Amino acid sequence: MIEKITNQNQVARHKLAEKINELVDVVNKQQDIIRQIGEWGSSKGECLWCDTLTEFNPEKPQDPYAEQRKWIGKLCRAFDDDETTATVFGILEKIIGPANPYLVNGAFYEHCEPVKPDDDIIYKGEQ
Repeated sequence: MIEKITNQNQVARHKLAEKINELVDVVNKQQDIIRQIGEWGSSKGECLWCDTLTEFNPEKPQDPYAEQRKWIGKLCRAFDDDETTATVFGILEKIIGPANPYLVNGAFYEHCEPVKPDDDIIYKGEQ
């Protein structure tokens, strides 16, 4: 954390320059993170910039979609909470979170769940 200068009259010019450089370093680091946010996510749904955040938070951030990432490439049921959107069945392409994180059939949805083998959508032959 950068400490504030409390009494500017007692601060030498070199101290002031050090503080300014410290601020510049912090801003540059944040700009790197913002740039990397645009690069996050791959075909496997990995977070490419999460490791960068550990400098600011020593604990590695937990992935809230760890279980759901296993569903990428699988047949899923996707839907939103509102009643205007129908349920869609398709292959889960990626997860980008947090709002409408699931990409299915080229559209983003709030919710996604895998289709189970005993689900009605799976054809089981003549019975």
